[in-house]
Amino acid sequence: MKLNRKYLFIPLLLFALQSLAQDSCEIQQRISPDGTKYYSSRARRFFWTEEKQLRGGVVTDGENYYLSLRPKPFPKKPSGSKLKDDLHLVLSNQQEYILEQYDTRYMDEDTVLLMSFMIGKKQLEDFLKYDIEQVAIVMSKNEPPTIYNFKLHKSAVREQLACFIDQRKRKLIN
Repeated sequence: MKLNRKYLFIPLLLFALQSLAQDSCEIQQRISPDGTKYYSSRARRFFWTEEKQLRGGVVTDGENYYLSLRPKPFPKKPSGSKLKDDLHLVLSNQQEYILEQYDTRYMDEDTVLLMSFMIGKKQLEDFLKYDIEQVAIVMSKNEPPTIYNFKLHKSAVREQLACFIDQRKRKLIN
């Protein structure tokens, strides 16, 4: 009996799509030293070349939402911890938004610079509707911002926000 290849392909495709959908709503919990609970999704790769990369995702304390980004390359200590500029970004509605800088820190024995920016309550609705197209990150006071055009996982932030809001409504996160 000879099986048609398309009949094997369809279940594999459905499984892959289901895995991707579950992956975007996989929530991890961390407790900071001050006792605050933070929830996050797995960081997604938004841009990648040999010269530069950008990964990130959404983090929430259950009330506020933050866009956390991990750019490479990044300034060495202590220069990176002094970065306090807001993030300029463009969504797929072609509107520019400014996210307030929340935190910048080195992690994993200084091999990762994590930059977090607060998504304002008034901005949240648009972030739930539109994908991120581009971000401009200030990496040095003496140079223009580094521009990252999102090439991969453009919808990840929108999907992660929707997941967190759904989980919060279901009282699975506080």
